[in-house]
Formats: sequence, C-alpha cells, structure tokens
Amino acid sequence: MTETNLRPKFKVGDLVRWFDYYADGDIVRDAGKGIITEVNADRIFGKYDHITYEVLRASTGDTAMYAERELDPLIPQQKL
Repeated sequence: MTETNLRPKFKVGDLVRWFDYYADGDIVRDAGKGIITEVNADRIFGKYDHITYEVLRASTGDTAMYAERELDPLIPQQKL
C-alpha cells in the first residue's frame, strides 16, 4: 500500500454491501454483498490520495474494484 494521509474505512475480510452506479453516478444499477479481498491506497498526480477496494462479490463469484463511497459495511462496527 502506498503511503498516503488517508485511513481506509475497511480492511481485508470485512463484509460489505456494494453498489454499482449508472454513469451519472446517482442511480444504482446493481447491488449485492461481498467481502474485501484487497485494499489499494494510491497518490494520484503526487497530491491526491485515493483508496479503492477489491471485493469478491457473492452473487457472481467475481471480483470488482470499488471506491469507499460505493461500499457500506454489512455488519456495523461497534464503538467501545
């Protein structure tokens, strides 16, 4: 993982609900459940931090890349 200032919201093994959007970015095209298999943090153009997640989708058995805004935790984290 590249050194960035961002902290990932999810870690490998977390169960999530994923959302695929149409090109306009507001209307959900498909959704489902999955598990995080990889976390990628990159610095784009030397100044923009960007985190993506590879998700193994339960419904299709394939993997897809998602940004944080396209994922929700399936099991909410409890705060102590």
